Amino acid sequence: MLYSYSNALKTAYENSHIWYNKTINPFFTNAGFVAAIEVLNRVLIAKCAAEKDFTLESFVKQLKLDATLLQRSDIKNKDGKSQRKAIAEFLEESINQDLPTEDGYKF
Repeated sequence: MLYSYSNALKTAYENSHIWYNKTINPFFTNAGFVAAIEVLNRVLIAKCAAEKDFTLESFVKQLKLDATLLQRSDIKNKDGKSQRKAIAEFLEESINQDLPTEDGYKF
């Protein structure tokens, strides 16, 4: 599961040719690693368990990472806790981007 998840992140960043660039890739920092694990535990495990699918394809589908990727310059000049929060928010927004707005729900 962890292997598939990390490869899903890697796939998106490799497609933009920045996965191995340590000066750009935020997941090569402590904050990036911790935030990625937090999102996995808090959000993705439940989503993948509901679909009974923990494959690479499932994580790619859930993450929905596109050309607008978070980079280290986006979290520059923030302390570690703020960096973790920014990275986690980026991942969660990416995961939840298909959710309807408030007006899209019926009560």
